[in-house]
Amino acid sequence: MNSFVKYLLVLINFLGFLVGINSYLPQLVETNPLLWLLVIDCPLAALLFIIYLLGFNNKYFEALMRFYCFKYGVWTIIVTFSSQSLLSYPLMPVNLLIHTGLIIESFMLMKQKLNFKHFTAALFVLLINDFSDYVLKTHPVINEELFLPTAGFTIVLSLITLLVFYKTYKRKNLT
Repeated sequence: MNSFVKYLLVLINFLGFLVGINSYLPQLVETNPLLWLLVIDCPLAALLFIIYLLGFNNKYFEALMRFYCFKYGVWTIIVTFSSQSLLSYPLMPVNLLIHTGLIIESFMLMKQKLNFKHFTAALFVLLINDFSDYVLKTHPVINEELFLPTAGFTIVLSLITLLVFYKTYKRKNLT
């Protein structure tokens, strides 16, 4: 990847991180600071991608970055479309575009060989986040009528994320 594209992606993700943090501010004010990393799902995905682009290439970190970008990109789009009230936000088209970008980024620059232990560690982190979201109630704004289906979908999506990347890496002969 050439330097211009790399730093453009860093800039776009940094802006996404800032916008995301801003949208979580009301929730962060009410949340124990020890749980903040479990609250800021999508901004954290963007931050992980920035760190990866800037050269941090630990295999466990890479798996975690890919899982976060994919899962929370998909989660946001599906949960948003499941709620008419969320769709009515004025900047929702931009929000959906940004989260589609996270999904695309999750598949970029696959060079390192990752295996099931890297994916399992990333899955463990996602499941801790799922526990925090739906047991400790650190989830973002969702349609409360859909709380249980959203919680179930979130856990299943964590498992689907594992399968998607395991199969993708296997197909690319990178496991």
